[in-house]
Amino acid sequence: MNDRRPPPAPKRSPGKIIAAVVAVIAVLIVLNVGFGVLMVMMADEQPATAAERELLIDVSMVKDALEFFEPDPTKASAKRLKYFDGSLELDYTYDDPRGSAPFLTHVISYERKSSDALATYGTQWGSAKLMLAASGEDIDIVEPADGYHWGEQSSFGIITAGGDPVGNVFVARKGKMVVYIIFSGVFFDDAETFASTIEPYLEKAAVYGRTL
Repeated sequence: MNDRRPPPAPKRSPGKIIAAVVAVIAVLIVLNVGFGVLMVMMADEQPATAAERELLIDVSMVKDALEFFEPDPTKASAKRLKYFDGSLELDYTYDDPRGSAPFLTHVISYERKSSDALATYGTQWGSAKLMLAASGEDIDIVEPADGYHWGEQSSFGIITAGGDPVGNVFVARKGKMVVYIIFSGVFFDDAETFASTIEPYLEKAAVYGRTL
């Protein structure tokens, strides 16, 4: 993606393996994001507010990389979950069964303590690698040497299936905030392009966290 004129865009993944990757990611999200099903049952779930929606990425940001793809607004959800301990989670997911559609999820967790954020960060990145590697679908995460870094801790990976790039996973922590992003069906293969697309959202989310 060198020499691409702005705005930068991700690349399209091979369509034949998107479904397998999405299936693995769906299991990963259920097991890995937030506190799990029991905790979600104990949370107050509401639609994300307009201000919170501005903090979350949107499938429209990758549509230019997908020929003939038009996002279906009914396949997107943006919600806020307020947990009993006072922590807050913002969650955007675009999950569209059409073969040409990408999968996208963006979760922002605002923990009550830095130690909780440290634990969340480690759990999310570690289990992402473990689940994808153990999927049986020849799916893995490749961490480029020149990967994107943000905040106090971050990990950037290219999801591969059969050796072909098909998506990205990014986890970062700044203070009490943890960010978790997964793409499938499109991918960023260089840190510069990923940063120019994602970093404005990260910075806005960090500013919002200081108001909580």
